[in-house]
Amino acid sequence: MRAQERLVLDAVRRGGPWPAVLAGTAIGGAAAELALPYAIGRAVDALLATGPDRVFWLGLCVALVAAATLCESLGVWARGASVAHAASRLRLRVLRHVLGAGPLMTRRFPEGELVTRAGLNAEEVGRAPEAVTGALSLMVPTVGALVALVLIDPRLALALVGGVAVILVVLRAFLRASTAIAGGYQEAQGEIAGRLVDALDGARTIAAAGTAATEARRVLAPLPRLRAHGMDLWRANASSGVRAGLVVPLVEVAVLAAGGLLLAAGDLTVGELYAAARYAVLGASLSSALGYFGGLARARSAASRVNDILTTPTPSYGTRTLPEFPNGPPSPQTVNSPAEVPASSNGTPSPQTATSPAEVPASRDGTPSPEVAVSFAPAEVPTSLDGGFSSQGAGSCAPVEVPASSDGTSSPQVAASCAHAEAPASPEVAASAEVRASPEGELSPEGGVVSSSSTAGVPGPCGGQAAGSPRIAPGRGRRGTVEFRDVVVDGLAVPRLVIPGGSVTAVVGRSGSGKSLLAALAARLADPARGTVLLDGVPLPELTRAGLRRAVGYAFERPVLVGETVGEAIGPGPVQAAARAARADDFVRRLPSGYDTPLDAAPMSGGERQRLGLARAFARGERLLVLDDATSSLDTVTERQVSLALTADPRGRTRIVVAHRLATAARADQVVWLHDGALRAVAPHHDLWPDPDYRAVFQGATP
Repeated sequence: MRAQERLVLDAVRRGGPWPAVLAGTAIGGAAAELALPYAIGRAVDALLATGPDRVFWLGLCVALVAAATLCESLGVWARGASVAHAASRLRLRVLRHVLGAGPLMTRRFPEGELVTRAGLNAEEVGRAPEAVTGALSLMVPTVGALVALVLIDPRLALALVGGVAVILVVLRAFLRASTAIAGGYQEAQGEIAGRLVDALDGARTIAAAGTAATEARRVLAPLPRLRAHGMDLWRANASSGVRAGLVVPLVEVAVLAAGGLLLAAGDLTVGELYAAARYAVLGASLSSALGYFGGLARARSAASRVNDILTTPTPSYGTRTLPEFPNGPPSPQTVNSPAEVPASSNGTPSPQTATSPAEVPASRDGTPSPEVAVSFAPAEVPTSLDGGFSSQGAGSCAPVEVPASSDGTSSPQVAASCAHAEAPASPEVAASAEVRASPEGELSPEGGVVSSSSTAGVPGPCGGQAAGSPRIAPGRGRRGTVEFRDVVVDGLAVPRLVIPGGSVTAVVGRSGSGKSLLAALAARLADPARGTVLLDGVPLPELTRAGLRRAVGYAFERPVLVGETVGEAIGPGPVQAAARAARADDFVRRLPSGYDTPLDAAPMSGGERQRLGLARAFARGERLLVLDDATSSLDTVTERQVSLALTADPRGRTRIVVAHRLATAARADQVVWLHDGALRAVAPHHDLWPDPDYRAVFQGATP
């Protein structure tokens, strides 16, 4: 049994009580129709013989007619209820599967095609219980008529058997032809719907370009094919109807001819001859199943299209949960590098403190080993109450490589490159270590191996984040660490990548380089064909669905707001705090009912919708925030404020930002640079900026 046929039978089985009601009314009506010719025949014989039971047989005839009428009425009502019930169940199943499959579904099917299959085609499959029970119910009078003719005289049944065989051959050929034709018709319908949805999505562009007539021709291009399939379906129905219809009078004539001979020979009464003629008509009524077979053909072809959706794989989830860190979420602190480096009494870094994600070896007197290259962290800049720059904040120094003196201490003569001026660096400046050969095997701008810690700095060639922002010190040991291990998927290959917990990582690259795909892999909106993505050491497929979605927040370029009110579109979670971080609180409070304003009563610009999408991500992601070009519609000031809120996230979450703006990359702790679906480099922005290919990613923009 093929998949579409199983889906049709499943629709019949799961049709609730209505298929049983349909079967009951069909059988009851067929029984009344079968008994009616016999009752009429006996009534005729009783009237001709003026017998005393003629009143009984006349009353029985009236009762059988009433029963048949009642069953037909109940059947009409049950057919409508059956279609509604079966279609609603199938639509719900399809909807859950579509939402469960996520982006994989929309990559396989256009949106309009999905709407057609989940709507119109699901309804046609929902008509399967009506078609199946209707066709089977017509077998009852046919079988009953054959039995009745055998009881009257077996020779009369032979003519009916031949006629029924011809009708079955016609119906089988019609079912096969109609299924193929209906499939083409439904395919053309879906193609038109897909083109129409695309046109509606770009309605403003079409209006501005004045291409409405051209677009209308494009949308309706499959219309001739749709018409051709419709005409073929009509011709198949008409020709099969004519062939099946011709059988009925032929069967009736054959039975009457044989019955007449038997009547002349005295083997039949007049009433039996009338009953035999009526049973011949009832037996040949199987030809009226053409409509049911047409509905079954459409249900089979529609089931094939719906089954394509249901067989699209959906992500499987495990039973594991993310590990809890012993001290809970890290508390915010102001840091100048991935790890704060306290100074010893002589101003040199303390030997007990790692100055980068990698441990820095110390010499015997506690000073940094001369084998480790040291870079200066920026000076701390105070911030204002709203998280922005204080007007008194000094510029911060970019990290530069610092040669070590002969005794292993940092050379005090090294000049620091500042955002506004150059100044000599003193030995009291806190240092952070850059280990130029990391065992993790991360790529350098030149294609070599490098593991770089990032430092804060004002936006510019120096890179780094907004100076002085309250930050969680990132690191491999903090929660929210994301790892890519030998990940390969269509259009992207990431052999090795570690995004430290609590860090801000910008993903940059030209269009088509795989930025959105990498972001989707990190949030498990897509699964790799090979390799593993881990969050805090746990492979994403092994996490529970609820645990994964609670841990990860995702903001899109064009968010879809789900819920009845603005607050529901953001929540659950700290709704107002998330809205403030996304700079959405002000405009939400200006709405008629604030956060309780219905979404359909709150017209919003593209930037305002993006801010609500950002707020939703801020409210839900407990460990990881992924922003896929989620600030593209924001003005420069708002985008900067949101970026500062991201940088200063007090909950210490890891942030992955698909970046197109230079300032976003400059504020990040590290930049993941993709090129032609491959990992080109992982390093701070200031390290990558000298590379002309990296600068070309930003189309010649100046930092």
